[in-house]
Amino acid sequence: MSIKLATLALGALMTFGTVTQAFASAPPAPSDKVTVERVTFKNRINITVAGDLYMPKNIDKSKKYSAIVVGHTFTGVKEQTAGLHAQKLAELGYIALAFDASF
Repeated sequence: MSIKLATLALGALMTFGTVTQAFASAPPAPSDKVTVERVTFKNRINITVAGDLYMPKNIDKSKKYSAIVVGHTFTGVKEQTAGLHAQKLAELGYIALAFDASF
């Protein structure tokens, strides 16, 4: 599947909420192609935010990679749709951060 097609399919899933309903109760199953690192950082109003950093397992740390920040819906958390999308993006070769927004 080409990256353009994968991006289009991922956008369609995010737009129509199909994945939200299917994975609303559990985080994505671990992928053998992805490493997940738990991270925390301060947001602009000094609240500590928790995130999961998804990276391809075969990453070469001497190289640069495209990175994507994946947000969630108003009632979501990083372990639901944002984590699922971030994991799929990491399987495609991107570095992706899914985090719990502080409203």
